[in-house]
Amino acid sequence: MKKNAIIINTSRGGIIDESALFKAVESEQIAGAYLDVLENEPVEKDYFLLNSSKITVTPHIAGLTEESQERITNIISDEIMKVLEGKESLFLVSSDF
Repeated sequence: MKKNAIIINTSRGGIIDESALFKAVESEQIAGAYLDVLENEPVEKDYFLLNSSKITVTPHIAGLTEESQERITNIISDEIMKVLEGKESLFLVSSDF
């Protein structure tokens, strides 16, 4: 990775080796990190990742913006209307197990 790289994780905790990330940031191998998820949540106030000025940790709320909630509501409403009109949903899940 380039030294100006910034790691962003909003998916799942545990996919990033947090100790290795901390070392890479502190040794300036990469520029920083923004993490919305951590391996173990919630974390204590003295959790080591919180002690770096180059790492930003948010409380697992990346998808909870006003815009995202409105968008999700619209997508769900549109898909329900499709199904009620006899059309196929983009998110069809088969119950044939």
